[in-house]
Formats: sequence, structure tokens, C-alpha cells
Amino acid sequence: MGILPVMKFQQTPGMSTLLKKEVDTEICRSVGTLLAGEVAARSLKMGQLVGKIAGTEQAPAGAKLGKLVAWNPTATDGSQIVQGVCLKDCEAAVGADLVGGVLYSRRLSVLNRAAILWPADATDAQKAAALDDIEERLGLIVRA
Repeated sequence: MGILPVMKFQQTPGMSTLLKKEVDTEICRSVGTLLAGEVAARSLKMGQLVGKIAGTEQAPAGAKLGKLVAWNPTATDGSQIVQGVCLKDCEAAVGADLVGGVLYSRRLSVLNRAAILWPADATDAQKAAALDDIEERLGLIVRA
């Protein structure tokens, strides 16, 4: 018998590290447009919470209306409300929206708490409030 070579692979963490269970992909997932970068490319990483630009009467969203960005708990443009959790890395170039480029878990899923990526400046209270909100409003359950 010959000797077989040993090959080692290091797999990049995939969606299964974040998404533990979902009812059905057609029901649980959504696709959206990532807002273009303004000064540098705008990116979302798998596990980041996603917000949607809504605007206000005082500050209308204009062309940004309905586009996705990273969740920002201190924003006032709609992105302070979690719409889901990003399921794959994506990037929008400066001045060019990434149409249909954001795949995110929107409802009725179980997510791995350790795979959630929080903004660096998010407080523990903001994180807890976001988790409570997405569980109650979206049916996204975060477990260890």
C-alpha cells in the first residue's frame, strides 16, 4: 500500500456558524439593496445587524429610502431599528448601490449569539434592547 498525502484545509466560517435553524428560506430570508459608500466603500459582514433608511419629515431620505445599512443604535434615519441579520459579506462601492446584494435573515430563525457582530460603540443596554426587539418583533431568536 502507498502512503496517502494529508491535506489540511481551514474553512472560512460560513453561514452555518450564524444561522442555527430557520423555518423556511422563502419565509425567513430577504434580499435588499446596500446603500452606496459615500467616502469609502460601504460593507456589511455576516452577523451584522441590518437597518433600513426611512428618513423623517425633518430629514427626508430621498434616494436613500428603503436601502440597507449597518444597524446604528444612535441614528435617527430609520437605521436604528433592526430589520434583520446579514447572512453573507457584501460591499457597495463609492457612489454605486449594491442592488439585491444583501441577503439577510428577516424572521423566524434561530441565530448563534457568538456570531452576532456588534458596532464597536454599542452599549450593553443597546445590545440587550436590540435582542429583545428582534425576538419580539421579527421572531429572530438568539441562543448560545
